[in-house]
Amino acid sequence: MNKKRWLAISTATILVILIFGGLHLSAAPFLDFGKKNMPLPEEELDDDFEKGRAKFVSEGEDETDSYSSEVILDVAYGAADEEFGFREFPGGNELAGSIRAPSGIALGEDGVIFVADRASGEYGLVKETDPIAMTPAIKVFSESGEFIKKIEVDHDLRWTGEFGVDDENNLFILTQTRVYKMQVDLKEEDDDDEKAKTGFKPIGPKFKPIGPKLEEADELRVFPSGNYNVIDKTPTPEYNLRGRKFNKNGKFLKKPGEQHDYNFNLVEFEDREGDRVNFTLLGGGLEGAQYVVNRTGARGEEDELIYEPYLSPGFYYLGGGPSEFDNEGNLYYLRVNAPTIPLETEEDFEEYRRKIETWMDIIDLDEGNIVTLRLEDDKSISGLSRYHHAVDGDGNIFQLQADRDGVRVIKYSRD
Repeated sequence: MNKKRWLAISTATILVILIFGGLHLSAAPFLDFGKKNMPLPEEELDDDFEKGRAKFVSEGEDETDSYSSEVILDVAYGAADEEFGFREFPGGNELAGSIRAPSGIALGEDGVIFVADRASGEYGLVKETDPIAMTPAIKVFSESGEFIKKIEVDHDLRWTGEFGVDDENNLFILTQTRVYKMQVDLKEEDDDDEKAKTGFKPIGPKFKPIGPKLEEADELRVFPSGNYNVIDKTPTPEYNLRGRKFNKNGKFLKKPGEQHDYNFNLVEFEDREGDRVNFTLLGGGLEGAQYVVNRTGARGEEDELIYEPYLSPGFYYLGGGPSEFDNEGNLYYLRVNAPTIPLETEEDFEEYRRKIETWMDIIDLDEGNIVTLRLEDDKSISGLSRYHHAVDGDGNIFQLQADRDGVRVIKYSRD
């Protein structure tokens, strides 16, 4: 697509649907994003909260200055195991201009960093039209950025960030049709098995399929306990999105929802203590969204609030979503806002890109308040995504950046 045609299309629609994985649907929406529900008056919400119902929270106190950042991983592109692959398709085919680069980050036990390398072993332009790299892999690094090992995975892997790691370094991989799991031994060397005749490295004996077969799976979220939530599609004729939750062995636990359009109610989240957190959309869209956030503890105790990702004047909500929890049970919500400026020239589009803001809201579900900090721009050439961010138990935030110069992981820590 040339730049003039790109500028003529609704940038908001493209970025929200394609970049943030808002999910590839043509059916009539089940959820109404066209009307924004106004929050209750603040005094009424305060009364409701005292009765154990709901408090409205949106704009948090900016604590950016209370955090320091450091680059703990800075790796060039290349074909070596400790480097990252980069694949760009040349002109002359339907994939012209598309790029395969690192796309997701997750944290394991003792701060170990896992990064999805979609084009491991490749660097530069390629002639093939196959959109999947020959040897996609997960690269593993220590908390200080030292390379530990490379884990090759199956060619059917959906490289849009759909992998996860639990607190015991169990690695979960999502393909379109299955979830696979393996225990990562950081001291063990990878087997030197021969590749299959197809040229692809098979999943192999280390990865075991768990749970049922899936239909065009779209999203995987792995929680510290090893429980996981996966989103796929129901068979025709309904062809809805469905969210299902399973335990670490693939046993069915719960079906959070089924509907045409994606939203967070399709996931039942878990914090690090195993408490369940659910989102219910009240209303909203590009001008903002509102959610009831409910946390239910093991003994049935509940916390609930109404959360609206904050929008500065002149901005609209581009995307983001719930990230993870720290040891205190605080919820980390990635929030990306974009300016409402006209896009008529290439210069307009460049200004638009420069002004996009990336924030992390830290929501205290106990007290019902928010603090927030601004992160560096999400510079990934593989598209903006909440999968580029991870949080450890101490509340340190890790941001993956992958541009044409290489791959970086930035760590944000409270001073």
